[in-house]
Amino acid sequence: MSCYNLLSPLVVDPTERWEGNDGKWSTFAIQAGTPPQRFRVVPAITNQETLLVGPYGCVDIDLNVCGERRGGIFRINESSTWNSTRSFDYKQYFSLGDIVGKGLGVNDRGEYALETVALSWNESTSATLNQTVVATIKTPDYYIGQFGLSPRVSNFTGKLRSQPMFRTPSYLSLLKQNGKIPSLSWGFNPGSYYRTQYYKNSLGSLVLGGYDNSRFVGEPISFKFNRDTGRELVVAIRSMKKIADESGQEPLINSPVLAALDSSRPNLWLPAEDCRLFELAFGLSWNETANMYFINETIHSELLRGNTTVVMTLADDTSSAKTIDLHIPYGSFDLTADLPIVARPRKYFPLKRAANHTQFTIGRAFLQEAYIIADYERQNFSIAQVNWEATSPNLTAIVPLGIAEDNSKVRKIIGVSVGITLGMLSLAAFIGLILRRRNASKKVRISKQSGEVGASMKLEESQLFEVDAGVASATAGELDGQSRVEMSSGSSVIIELPTNPKSRV
Repeated sequence: MSCYNLLSPLVVDPTERWEGNDGKWSTFAIQAGTPPQRFRVVPAITNQETLLVGPYGCVDIDLNVCGERRGGIFRINESSTWNSTRSFDYKQYFSLGDIVGKGLGVNDRGEYALETVALSWNESTSATLNQTVVATIKTPDYYIGQFGLSPRVSNFTGKLRSQPMFRTPSYLSLLKQNGKIPSLSWGFNPGSYYRTQYYKNSLGSLVLGGYDNSRFVGEPISFKFNRDTGRELVVAIRSMKKIADESGQEPLINSPVLAALDSSRPNLWLPAEDCRLFELAFGLSWNETANMYFINETIHSELLRGNTTVVMTLADDTSSAKTIDLHIPYGSFDLTADLPIVARPRKYFPLKRAANHTQFTIGRAFLQEAYIIADYERQNFSIAQVNWEATSPNLTAIVPLGIAEDNSKVRKIIGVSVGITLGMLSLAAFIGLILRRRNASKKVRISKQSGEVGASMKLEESQLFEVDAGVASATAGELDGQSRVEMSSGSSVIIELPTNPKSRV
């Protein structure tokens, strides 16, 4: 008899640093290459790849200074495990796999390879995977490196149109395939620099294969996955309003909006008519040259003093009865843009004018008060209000698809086995009464063994975790292997990634 022993989730450590050129954001620790090079990255829930700044991302600036600003510079020539896609007789540069980013105008390319990547900087606790997709980038659109959380596969086309594509699994998928996490899932909060003045636990939180139950309060609201590839995590913004001590309440949107979640960029993308409501409520001024909203320092100070809060009401769709209110203090929007976005540091508000509904997006700045749990195997995610008063983690694993359904079978097996064991013990006890003197020691031994078996069964059964109804739905299917990111045109034939790639060139 055997029971399912649920794997523990993995925690990706925050670096305890706040950085970025569009605000101060909590970064996370990873390593890449051999020997390992350290990097500080932000999680990207719409991307499946690891994006690290390359040397060509630093123009007219010392590499060490640039690396300090951009979370580290990946020196690929110093890594013995960098296997460029060119090594497989394929192209070397491809469009980045961030579909949401492309929709928002980020059409940059990266130098792609298969490389060793490890989570966190602690060698004794980090999960290390070989031949994972890594791209070095130069674009300032991703000023800090990115760690993709999506389980989508990446497809690469050949140099010739006649060449088939090869596909590579995401880091999250490889973690599950290698038995390092229980399921294709994660729990995430980007952290809040504003909260550092009030709480010790304001750093970001990232758990793979589960979530941290201590990091949110209240019952999470469940959302179904959107079927649009790359925009799976979509919510309905039912309402938004500004609340202040003196001015009372002011609406910030005219009607409900369906928007994708995006942790790789800070901005909220809304229809132009809704942006005008923000302009009136916060005294914003649109700058055509910078393509962003700047805010007057005097008005900014007044908003900070006025106990101003933005309340964003979210639901699964525009008619769902279940909603959640995220209360975001104005201090969370105390952001400063710096080089190369603007020539000199300036206060800005993280709001953008969307050209159409495909650009409606909720960026990182508006996710600071949200704890997000994504379950790709059951095709749903949940959102709850962050608990900033959490003192110690309480990790909860999310079981892989199919295990929850097997729990009843496991318990039946356990029940039958226990029944048989009890029957055997009764028989042994009866024989012991007859052969008391001769078998006294044997009786003690059997009794001791039976106690150990019972304890073992209870322990194994307790390791089975039932997915909370608010976290998992009945819908099945892994995103990995179903949805593909086309990086460039080419043959539609798909082949698996070569297991023995050619040597690095």
